[in-house]
Amino acid sequence: MFGILIAMPTEARCFSSSFCSIGEVYTFTPKALVAVSGMGELASQAAQTLIKKGVTCLISCGTAVGLAPSIKPGTLCVPQKILNHSKEVYYCDNDWRQQLLTGSSNKISLDEGNLIHTPNILTTSNEKQTLHDSSGAIAADMESLFIAQEAKRHQIPFVALRVVIDDAHFTMPKQLTEAVSSNGEVAIRKILLSLGKQPKLIYPLTTLAINFNKTRKVLKTISQMKMFVS
Repeated sequence: MFGILIAMPTEARCFSSSFCSIGEVYTFTPKALVAVSGMGELASQAAQTLIKKGVTCLISCGTAVGLAPSIKPGTLCVPQKILNHSKEVYYCDNDWRQQLLTGSSNKISLDEGNLIHTPNILTTSNEKQTLHDSSGAIAADMESLFIAQEAKRHQIPFVALRVVIDDAHFTMPKQLTEAVSSNGEVAIRKILLSLGKQPKLIYPLTTLAINFNKTRKVLKTISQMKMFVS
């Protein structure tokens, strides 16, 4: 059985017709459970919960930040490795990777470049460029490393499916990152208040909304893969 880990409830909606809360685990299909972990290290606990429920393969699913200048929003990253700043390397299971790649729609843009862990939200193009130059990774996220660690600890396969939500050139206004709590909850009221004070925030907000719509379409396509539902 697959254990699919997703950080944000808004991402998890692609795998469920109803709203899913952080910390919730639900049956997606007879072959897959989904856990909504929250951001960052919270993914470790969610992975442990899925393993206790009997899953035999962990899948890190959700969004990622683009680091390579060539990576566009909506690109599905199916990395071979998960990198860490401490030079740790976690390998994704190649057999499952190949099945996922084979099962992916030919309408989806794919990249097999490496994914690197980031302990915080990357907000500026300079941060992204520096991380790309130092690691060679094409994208970054905050959860895959912790999920990979749990998979290795329990000796079960691990793979990552991460969709790029913002590219290397996008700068995230601090007002938006400050509206996201440590567990991944988004304070809509804070965003609206910031927008009232600084109307120009509408431009990056609109860009994010467009990009998130792209990622949702890809995540929805992933949720319909035959290996999960047949």
